[in-house]
Amino acid sequence: MRRASLSPTQRSAIPRYFPSPTRHRAPISGTLANRPDWENALAFLLHQYHSSISKCKCYGKDQAKRREGRESQSRVTTKELADSSAQGISICVSVEDHCCLAADGPRPKSCGMSTLRIPFKIGQPKKQIVPKTVERDFEREYGKLQQLEEQTKRLQKDMRKSTDADLAMSKSAVKISLDLLSNPLCEQDQDFLNMVTALDTAMKRMDAFNQEKVNQIQKTVIEPLKKFGSVFPSLNMAVKRREQALQDYRRLQAKVEKYEEKEKTGPVLAKLHQAREELRPVRDDFEAKNKQLLDEMPRFYNSRLDYFQPSFESLIRAQVVYYSEMHKIFGDLTQQLDQPGCPDEQRERENEARLSELRALSIVADD
Repeated sequence: MRRASLSPTQRSAIPRYFPSPTRHRAPISGTLANRPDWENALAFLLHQYHSSISKCKCYGKDQAKRREGRESQSRVTTKELADSSAQGISICVSVEDHCCLAADGPRPKSCGMSTLRIPFKIGQPKKQIVPKTVERDFEREYGKLQQLEEQTKRLQKDMRKSTDADLAMSKSAVKISLDLLSNPLCEQDQDFLNMVTALDTAMKRMDAFNQEKVNQIQKTVIEPLKKFGSVFPSLNMAVKRREQALQDYRRLQAKVEKYEEKEKTGPVLAKLHQAREELRPVRDDFEAKNKQLLDEMPRFYNSRLDYFQPSFESLIRAQVVYYSEMHKIFGDLTQQLDQPGCPDEQRERENEARLSELRALSIVADD
């Protein structure tokens, strides 16, 4: 662990905040008279922690939080603890071992160095580098694009399901007509054979028009949806690069602020200059990425109407043509199947009479 040393100002300030060792007999190894004042003060602080921890200002308020986050708290060196104590700052210390602290002099063999922890954040700048209004605008525009991406994927999936269902329906209708043609009933009744043949012809025409409709929808709707959806991975990657640039910007800004708060010595000024030089290209890179996304995300979102309008118009036309042809096909089929002078009510009565004859048979009688 790094050896700590105090300036004369810090050494003279310690008695104002810590009582004299002669008034408090702290049971810590080593002779108090032979130890420096600052080390006695730190020893007294540890003794006070064990004897009257309830007097610590932040103990009662943050006890549960410190217990949960003890593993993530940052370590503090002996010098930082002495500096804070010399400035009159009340520090909540977590001591893992009962031991004494040694700094300027040799450490006794019988005592180990304890681990001191205090919670604080690292790498977060105090200055607001991105205005809240800009951040809200970015989140709003990016949220709209995320919703658009989800809707595009859902629409593409539903269109595929619709075209697959249409093809399955027409193929099933063709198969039914073929099965009827191969039925032995068609060989015995010529009128029935003519009806099934007309049905088979109509189903094959329907399947052909349906296949043409599906091909048109595939080219004019599904493929444009797929191409439009392929843009979003690049957009999401650009947002990730912007977020990474923002994190680098914040880290370097916090580094600059850290050196700005220190005493302006030669080494500190040199490090401050180097940190500012590192910050400049990172800041410019983030501002460029942020500006580009804020300009292009609304334009991309607004362009969806011009992009999808031709596709939806083509979908509507394909449906209109298909169902117009279906109306003609089934109209012709109706004329071929209808018997002249036989209304629907009479046909239903005839069917019910035949069904009643079948039910009267012993093999289909109810038990």
